[in-house]
Amino acid sequence: MDEIFGKENFRNEIILNRGAAKAGLFSQFDEIKSIAVAYDNLYWYSKNENTRFRQFLKEASKEQKEKGKWTGFDKGKAYDRPTMRYEILGVNITEGQWKWEKNRAYKAVVNYNEYLKHYSHISLEEYWEKTGKKLEFIRKNENGKIQYWVHPRDTVLIDNNWLDLTGYSSTTGFQTENSEHPIKRILENITQKGDLILDFFLGSGTTTAVAHKLGRKWIGVEMGEHFYTVVLPRMKKVLAYDKSGISKEVKEYQGGGFFKYYELEQYEETLANTVYENHDMLIIGDKSPYEQYVFMKDEKMLRALEIDYENSKVKVDLSKLYDNIDVAETLSNLTGKWIKKIREDEVEFEDGNIVNTKNLDYKLIKPLIWRE
Repeated sequence: MDEIFGKENFRNEIILNRGAAKAGLFSQFDEIKSIAVAYDNLYWYSKNENTRFRQFLKEASKEQKEKGKWTGFDKGKAYDRPTMRYEILGVNITEGQWKWEKNRAYKAVVNYNEYLKHYSHISLEEYWEKTGKKLEFIRKNENGKIQYWVHPRDTVLIDNNWLDLTGYSSTTGFQTENSEHPIKRILENITQKGDLILDFFLGSGTTTAVAHKLGRKWIGVEMGEHFYTVVLPRMKKVLAYDKSGISKEVKEYQGGGFFKYYELEQYEETLANTVYENHDMLIIGDKSPYEQYVFMKDEKMLRALEIDYENSKVKVDLSKLYDNIDVAETLSNLTGKWIKKIREDEVEFEDGNIVNTKNLDYKLIKPLIWRE
């Protein structure tokens, strides 16, 4: 990974819970060579040093959401920074440090004194609501210990220990299906709504499912045949509102949206349609000898075209090449134009150009059926 992305672009190694522990698989008499592995490793690399980054957050516990608490300062002796020492409520430490910004602590003291002087008849929560102040308070408890108030919170900071999440899921029956929850945590913290997410090895479609639910744009690439049996049905279900995974956590997701999928011809398929037989040349108008021989004798082209030499007409039938082909979408991709309107026998583009889909010009679709 260092060779591909650069050692300087390594950001973090994250540990992730594989899944529920499988106990009772071995008896005490079984010979085993190692204990079970309960976690996986995620390696986070960025494209360059200018990566977008902010603190990773996760949802707070029910207790953290419902109530705050008084807690003491950490006066650990792991390191000593004398310049960070200052007096709080008449107490000054001789070693270690107050792990709190001095200006912030000063405001908390002033704020707490105001509360004691004028608002001690009401609760802290009522005081904050009444005054609109949300600063931490600081106090001495009955034992003379200095404490500060931690507000109720919706989110908390997290580090690279993600053992609270399960790495795998089994909603689609795909053998190595990833869970939606770690993908949600990643996308929420390093992307914004409308960003484009790309997964080169789509697997069961977890990345695109989560990206869609979170309001991100997405592209997924998969060459396995399970695309039609796993990924496509899953993404259609996401559009119709999928109840599994992170759906209930993402209130904004109510289904809807759209996506397009394409099947790209593989190189091996192109070679299979190549003709090496020695045909007699045909004189076709102003075509070069190469085009007269190769293009007009290509097996793939001949399956899609019916040539009327007497009337100098060529009829195109792309359905003989590809099943269930979307002709309008194909023309949009070939021309690079956005579709404005689709009618029964024609497609109109935003530039005003109209193409008859029942009578296609073979020159227009030539790049689709023949490679020079």
